[in-house]
Amino acid sequence: MKNLIALDLDDTLLTSQKNISPLTKEAIINLSDKGYKFVIATGRSFNGAKKYHKELNLETPIVSNNGSLVTFPDGKKLAEYMPESEIKDIIDSIKEYAVTIIINLEDSIHSHNFNKELEVLFNGASINEIVELDFNNIPKNVLNLVVLINEENRTKFEKIFENKRIKQRYWGTYDGECFYDLYLSDISKYSALKKVLNHYNLTKDDLIAFGDSSNDIEMLSNAKIGIAMKNAHKHVKEKANEETDFDNNNDGIGHYLKTFIWKIETFN
Repeated sequence: MKNLIALDLDDTLLTSQKNISPLTKEAIINLSDKGYKFVIATGRSFNGAKKYHKELNLETPIVSNNGSLVTFPDGKKLAEYMPESEIKDIIDSIKEYAVTIIINLEDSIHSHNFNKELEVLFNGASINEIVELDFNNIPKNVLNLVVLINEENRTKFEKIFENKRIKQRYWGTYDGECFYDLYLSDISKYSALKKVLNHYNLTKDDLIAFGDSSNDIEMLSNAKIGIAMKNAHKHVKEKANEETDFDNNNDGIGHYLKTFIWKIETFN
């Protein structure tokens, strides 16, 4: 078996229009046929990733929810749920600062003040999958949370997570609202990819990974070859071995695969 190649979705595999460009798609499908295992590793839910998995004709597991869930082609799932008591404590602490709270389960979203404009960001989930969050009845089997706060509350909000097992990861600020991912400190895309590597009897020396953001750092820094996109954040590029010559809107992955891996194939 050849290498296992992990692909982040947004701003990595996907263009800004949320499409896979033809050149990149062709490169992935051709290398899949040669024995390389491509695995989608995303912060999205499984439902938000599966259409791209199907488009690429992949028969590999999907790593979703930033590593909290691994879904195998036969339907088997490996999930890492957040402790119920810790979730309740965190939600009680952040309520006064949160504009929106989104709790991701395997098949649905529980949300306080969900804005329909967020649907594209959160997988294009249909409104039927979104349940109003009941603060007195927090759901079980939570994979991760997303929280939006007003920018002026950042310092107070971030202080809540000091010395906690549940951590916060800042995504960015849009229209004065800061986006955060809440996750277990020992869960990441890389922790999930280790399960996938084990499934194929591979090691991290067989892992190649592409990413652009903070939630990709663990897999980029632990892979044999960690490749940051040209459009990646500076602190992410510092953790990677290499950088693509082109960004996600100009076939960054496709050109890398054709230039480097196809060259290896030619001489082997």
